[in-house]
Amino acid sequence: YLTWMHDPTTTMTVHWHTTSSDPMTQIAYRKQGEKEWQTKDGTYAHVPKTNLFIHTVELDDLNPGTDYQFQLVGKKGTYRFRTLAQD
Repeated sequence: YLTWMHDPTTTMTVHWHTTSSDPMTQIAYRKQGEKEWQTKDGTYAHVPKTNLFIHTVELDDLNPGTDYQFQLVGKKGTYRFRTLAQD
């Protein structure tokens, strides 16, 4: 799921849950239509008294009002989001 922790015009925070302690917490992302992927590492934490781990990667220095694609590195699927417009 996606949230904002900072400026919604230039950042996006990606969270996902797993039931294993897989330390891979990395996102590949790019502007819609670009060929090259960039990667960004994140963090993960165990949810006490459960078997869940929450993975978090904050993307920053994004362009306002722009469509992006992202993938969870090591997982299947490509997803999209749009940053908030400057105005």
